Amino acid sequence: EVGNVTLHGHFADLDVGGLRIAVNHYPDIARGLAQGGGVDVVCYGHDHELHEGKAGDTLLLNPGELMGRFGRSTYMLLDTSSRSVTVRDVE
Repeated sequence: EVGNVTLHGHFADLDVGGLRIAVNHYPDIARGLAQGGGVDVVCYGHDHELHEGKAGDTLLLNPGELMGRFGRSTYMLLDTSSRSVTVRDVE
């Protein structure tokens, strides 16, 4: 226990900067969440493929893979005010 880390399990439903953000590991579940509406942003991982898209008004994001095991090492920054996404490479 370090005090600044929260483990959410299989699903996280967060309110960050006035946005409702859902987080799940699997792309199929994430797409379903995004298509269902009710959230502003859905983030997922699992397939390690960098993705920025939309399902209706919901942002659907996969930051890629941080460790570069299969390719480019990336992460994403989300500006909660403008809902703009910036992809950055890990150096």
